[in-house]
Amino acid sequence: NILHLHRMRALCDAVVVGAGTVAADDPQLTTRKVPGPHPLRVVLDPSRRLGSGFKVFADDLAETIYMTTA
Repeated sequence: NILHLHRMRALCDAVVVGAGTVAADDPQLTTRKVPGPHPLRVVLDPSRRLGSGFKVFADDLAETIYMTTA
């Protein structure tokens, strides 16, 4: 369930997802439903297909690293 997922995130230093997950689910990847620190969000997008409108890029809840290729 979502509460358990948020608890697990609070125990992690970072959450790594691919561009497909962001495009399909538009996740925030935070711990907003439980107390604890937000993990670093890492988005892997080799082809740089994602736009700036997704939640991981549009909020300041947690630091986000967007990794693409040259």
